[in-house]
Amino acid sequence: MIRGAIWLGIAGLFARGLGALYRVALVRLVGAEAIGIFQMASPIFRLALHLATLGLPGPVAQMTSDARGRARRLQARRVEQTGLGLTVVATLATGAGLALLTPWIGQRLLHDERSLLAVRVLPLWLLPAAVGTVVRAIAQGRQMMADLAATQTVEQVVRVGAVMALAWMALPFGHGTVAAAIVVGSAVGELVSLLALAWRLRVGPPSWPPVPLPAASRTGGVWLLWASPLAVARRLLRLASPLLLLQLVNNLTATINAVLIPRRLQAAGLAAAEATILYGELTGMALPLLYLPMVAVWPITQVLMPDLAAQAAQERWTAVQRRLGQALVLAGAVGLASWALLAWQPARMAGLLYGEPQIAGQVRVLALSAPFAYVNHTLTAALLGLGETRTPLVTFLLASSLRLGLIHVLVARPDLTILGAAWALVADELLSALLNGRGLWRRLRRARR
Repeated sequence: MIRGAIWLGIAGLFARGLGALYRVALVRLVGAEAIGIFQMASPIFRLALHLATLGLPGPVAQMTSDARGRARRLQARRVEQTGLGLTVVATLATGAGLALLTPWIGQRLLHDERSLLAVRVLPLWLLPAAVGTVVRAIAQGRQMMADLAATQTVEQVVRVGAVMALAWMALPFGHGTVAAAIVVGSAVGELVSLLALAWRLRVGPPSWPPVPLPAASRTGGVWLLWASPLAVARRLLRLASPLLLLQLVNNLTATINAVLIPRRLQAAGLAAAEATILYGELTGMALPLLYLPMVAVWPITQVLMPDLAAQAAQERWTAVQRRLGQALVLAGAVGLASWALLAWQPARMAGLLYGEPQIAGQVRVLALSAPFAYVNHTLTAALLGLGETRTPLVTFLLASSLRLGLIHVLVARPDLTILGAAWALVADELLSALLNGRGLWRRLRRARR
């Protein structure tokens, strides 16, 4: 676990550092309004992405790791084949639906015709992103963290170069065209990363001959054998369905945020263009600044999920608790350090990175959520690794309901405006950490009986 985390940590540090420089340069190049238009289209993309992946990445990683932990490589290969096949079919269907709904999304849902072109090119981003997500889950399940780290670095380098070049060329054509250029550049990065990782993992029909599997029966473990791809697909989808629902609700909430926050800002008396700028500052500057130190936590969570699945399959609960303790201590320490830094110097950090010190108020409020956000990220990974998918779903439903309610009430207040959305996020992260922590404690207590 430690070696894999180190590989991902090194790659994550490079990717986050490059990503921070890229975001700074992009904001300075295109401005907050173009970023706001792109951020409006982003929830639509994430919704389509999760429809395309069907919630499969988590179960694919977990079940692959579980099978390999039991020295059942043929079963692991069957899981990988089936997960990829389901994803390709779902991605093609989702892309077609997205293309058909583009006019309605741009004109009716987002209420900003400048977002129409960005939404129209989203299918170009969708296919490599969806398939790449499952291929990364396969690498995670095989615990090939060095390869995962290398392709993560490649993706970030290519994306930065492509986005910056295309955005610069699109500048004379307006903010909507710039937002579409960011989408296309992101698609280029995903495609190169997918091809590199698929080649390294030998993912593809030539390297996957049919896997003969005898009949099997279910026992006390997660699973043993399946006789057909259809049975594997049913098991994958059964595990993935709560995760898919969680992701769909998550993205539905993000889409509602993209629509609700600008509207409530206008209800507070702001013009539409000003509301778009404030939304871009929150989602494109303040929130990325909050999550920038996640580079220290993300590699641990990526390694933690398959590691806990393998340990739990062998009923090594002492090892499970030890790994959990290490991960949570690290997440809490990084969260507290992030809170202290962002609360102490919000204007300097915002000015240094973006040249926009006026977002200091948003950063100062969001800093309060840092410890809860980082710990909650680790708790969610642990729950998924232990096969507990319903707890994160229920937690998210409750926390999202609280956040949307607070956004509706607070953002329309002239004395708060966009700060109301920041306070709503703090409440969301606090409640999520408490509920997921309680769920993980109950899961471990049941396992000990």
